[in-house]
Amino acid sequence: RVVCVGADGAIRAWALASAQPVSQVSGSNTTSASAATLEDGSIAVCVADGSFLRAATHSTWALERVLGGDKIDSPLVDRVNALSFSPEGRSIAVGSGEPSRTGDITIWDVSDGKLLHTWNERHSDSVLSLDFSPDGKQLASGGADKAVRITEISSGKQTRVLEGHTHHILGVAFRADGRILASAGADNVVKIWDMITGDRKKNIDGWDKEVTSIQFVGATDQILTSAGDNRVRLVRDSGAEVRSMPGLPDFMHSAASTVTGNLIIAGGQDSVLRVWDGGTGKEVVTFGADAR
Repeated sequence: RVVCVGADGAIRAWALASAQPVSQVSGSNTTSASAATLEDGSIAVCVADGSFLRAATHSTWALERVLGGDKIDSPLVDRVNALSFSPEGRSIAVGSGEPSRTGDITIWDVSDGKLLHTWNERHSDSVLSLDFSPDGKQLASGGADKAVRITEISSGKQTRVLEGHTHHILGVAFRADGRILASAGADNVVKIWDMITGDRKKNIDGWDKEVTSIQFVGATDQILTSAGDNRVRLVRDSGAEVRSMPGLPDFMHSAASTVTGNLIIAGGQDSVLRVWDGGTGKEVVTFGADAR
């Protein structure tokens, strides 16, 4: 990192490898100041009036709570395969199930961990992917039963079943306007669905192995995907390819983009996270398994 103190007293830190801002700590106006890094990684700042400030410029993580767990009365049956936060961040959907037997969905309150909704056996096999609609009123789920199911959250009613995949559905994603849903499958294809009529609009091919994750980039028609054929691709929901990240080793498990699409990050079987400039496709930085 590189750290500076401004005339407004704020301490700002950037990642040296990517030049991206990583933290900011507010302070009071000052005409001059000096800063030094302490052994624990925190920053000591001495300002012109002789006052002294010590601040941490790195993120800290603390476990808030565990949902479910290894207990007899846990509402989460067997393995948890999918998570999705609601658009406003107040609730989280969890997809679980016992392989080849049940596919369950639960929704929890983020602030206190209270269980809000339980839809047992919504799928006939494990739930593998989830995504809230942009208005937070619907939840799309994809499962090992090869079906995409749409649930109205307020009533718990299943409003649509979208069928056509021939293998597990590993990813679902709503477009920002809520009118289009994309689904990614282990059948090496992405399907585009019209959420007004429920009809399938498009099959997007071009993968040699399963498509492992899918996400619309911000309020655009661009879809970010990762796949088992060593590829991270940006495609439009019309099927046109925007960009494919070159030179990737091994199986790629997941990919995500910032809302603006300026950064793309993906992780694969080689235990390395790679970050690209979303506009140019240029690799910005990598984080290996031994990174600190």
